[in-house]
Amino acid sequence: MISAISARMSARRRAELPGAYTGLAAVALIIVSVVAWRFAPTWVGFVASAVALAWTWRSGSRMKGDSRWAEHIATIGILVSALLLLAKHEPAWWPCDLSCNGGGGYERLPVIGLMVTKVALGAWLLLYALVAIAGLRRQPGVPAKGPHEAPSPGHVQALAWAMIGGSLFYLWTSFRLGLVCHQCLAMHTVVLALAGPMRRGALRPFVRIAAVAAGFLALLAVYGPALRTDVAKPSADPTVLTPGREDAAYVEGADANRRIGRADAAFVLELALEFQCPHCQLAYTEIEPAVRPQIDSGVLAIVIRPVIRPSQAASADLVRWSFAAAATSDRTFRHYLDGMLGTRTDLTSAQILSGPAAEGARLERLSAEAAAHAHAIDVLIERDRARLHALGSTGPTPSAVLIDRGGAVRGRWSGHLDREQIIAALASAAPAP
Repeated sequence: MISAISARMSARRRAELPGAYTGLAAVALIIVSVVAWRFAPTWVGFVASAVALAWTWRSGSRMKGDSRWAEHIATIGILVSALLLLAKHEPAWWPCDLSCNGGGGYERLPVIGLMVTKVALGAWLLLYALVAIAGLRRQPGVPAKGPHEAPSPGHVQALAWAMIGGSLFYLWTSFRLGLVCHQCLAMHTVVLALAGPMRRGALRPFVRIAAVAAGFLALLAVYGPALRTDVAKPSADPTVLTPGREDAAYVEGADANRRIGRADAAFVLELALEFQCPHCQLAYTEIEPAVRPQIDSGVLAIVIRPVIRPSQAASADLVRWSFAAAATSDRTFRHYLDGMLGTRTDLTSAQILSGPAAEGARLERLSAEAAAHAHAIDVLIERDRARLHALGSTGPTPSAVLIDRGGAVRGRWSGHLDREQIIAALASAAPAP
């Protein structure tokens, strides 16, 4: 039996591959698009993906539905999925901006909490296995005996079209969130490329549409129709924003110490940062020194408003500890920012407390302090939520809003903070001496 399977595998490999040259060019273009998403600017990734998908679709007429082309694309999908899973533990392999851009609510499947990248890897492995098994069941090069027998069997094609439907759901969701994730777009490029080899399959058009709709609607049912924004909405209860008499001094002290600069500064830069966003760390370390002359002269003050991402297990505790640090002193708060901004996204609070940064940031003491003043910190968190929603800073981090003493907005930035633009906006808004 083993020898028979081996013989079939050998015969399948030796059989002529339809559309060999255009198909291999399509595979090469798909790989180039993935590399572009990793290393090139966003617009290059879009162009590379558009070219790859257009060429793969065009090549589909020459591939004649041969399942081996789907197998080649599935191989790329397996490798990309494995790389993205590796990058979760080694971010240097491929830094992920999904959480920073506010899409963290879609990193895992609800209820079961399984990482979407793991689901993608499982789907690719299943598709590859089905293609390989189907290829062994029929001799390559033997013509189809009937109108419903195709080089790629119906269940393989249906799975491929369903995967395309799943990608369309995530792309639609990304559009609604207004985010661009290079990791996600690399994976979706590979998935959408399956349409090329499946173009000449035997499935009728309405069956293909049904499979695409099934993949789309399955994810819609899992996530729900409401958009899962990764910033908690402020409480509708106004009393939550009011501290008790015993907490008022604590709230006032923490609120004052997280301000960098004078309270009567002519301008305030409201800076929304998330502790597990690497871009927030970079923005803070670049912007604060750049505007230090304006801070020292009393023209500008920076107010740090830490953001909680519900998708991140440790995000709330990192914010609570930051307020405990601010309540201690402004120096303690600055030291906490220096040490904890850029914390890895896959860590829990317990792991952070036992990690290498815990002792330097005095996290055990800050954790106890936050627990002892839980209500006061809840007030600070709710006030920040209300303020960020009022400013419209509820999407990508970091974000910044420049406001003058009268409350007028003089500048707004989101996702990427350009220090030169901030300094220019500040100079143009300031009155001439």
